[in-house]
Amino acid sequence: MDTFIYEGEELVLGNKSFKSSGQYEVSLHIQEGCDSLVVLNLEVEPLPSMHFFTPTLINPNNQGWGKVFTIYSRLERQATIKQLVIYDAQGRLVFKTQNIAVGDESQAWRGISPNESAGPSAVYFFMATVEDHFGRQHHLTNKLILIH
Repeated sequence: MDTFIYEGEELVLGNKSFKSSGQYEVSLHIQEGCDSLVVLNLEVEPLPSMHFFTPTLINPNNQGWGKVFTIYSRLERQATIKQLVIYDAQGRLVFKTQNIAVGDESQAWRGISPNESAGPSAVYFFMATVEDHFGRQHHLTNKLILIH
């Protein structure tokens, strides 16, 4: 059996767990009396350095990708946006949210200013803290462009 896991994860096979790369022999016992010997080739890979990403161009009139601004993950793992703030070029806060799931577009920024009007087409800046499924925090900052 050839497989991989990411650093910090573990693979459970039978009544044993594995966290390190290597080749392992695992005896599996089943109630029907037919025991099996499984050879496990396990690779532990580092987490991708950029497993969180955002759109850089937001167009609320668009359909699909780039209609809203939030943080997404390349991995199929649970993660939480602990805090996301967006500022205009003058440093005024235009959006803030906390404790939402990564990829949750229902609570994403839709290009609306705090007074509920469409924000002007411009460059904005965001800062975010994202907590991955291991409890590690990632700090993200970048710019984004809003167009209408």
